[in-house]
Amino acid sequence: MFDIEKELNLWRRRVEKSRRLSPEIMEELESHLLDSYEANKATMANEAAFRSAVDSLGESHVLGNEFGKIDPLISIENSMKNLITGSVIVISGLMAAMLEV
Repeated sequence: MFDIEKELNLWRRRVEKSRRLSPEIMEELESHLLDSYEANKATMANEAAFRSAVDSLGESHVLGNEFGKIDPLISIENSMKNLITGSVIVISGLMAAMLEV
C-alpha cells in the first residue's frame, strides 16, 4: 500500500543528497509537491499522483542545484567542501610521489 510519509522522506533524502538546502527552501519545495499531489489525486491513484507531482516538480539533483544557486551560504559551503577535497587529493598525490622517490 502506498505510504505518502515514506515517499516524502525518500524524496527529501534525494533532494538533500544532491545539495543541502535551507529548511525554508525544503519546506517550500515540499509544499509545492504536496499541492500537486493533492490536485493529481482527483484523477489518479495515490502512487501515480505522487510520481506525477515529483515529475512535475523536477529531478532531485536539478532542484538541489537550482535552489542552491539562490541560497548563497550553501553555495559557498559546497564550494569550500569541493576546494578542500581537491586540496586533500593533490596533497595526497604529492606525498605518495615523494615517498616513491
